[in-house]
Amino acid sequence: MTPADPVEAARKEAIATYLSHWKEVEKRYADKAGKAGDLKKYAASAALSQVETDAENMRKRTS
Repeated sequence: MTPADPVEAARKEAIATYLSHWKEVEKRYADKAGKAGDLKKYAASAALSQVETDAENMRKRTS
């Protein structure tokens, strides 16, 4: 059996992580309390802050 291509393995892992991040973002956007989703697992600093701000703004516009 030949070893997996490390570039392809890294690509697949990056895509899986990206998709997981967006699933958590969707949870946060859908939660009226703005607490759902494990965003800290996938985002930090400015990226985390931006998602939290965007979700808060969306909740304000839809309420």
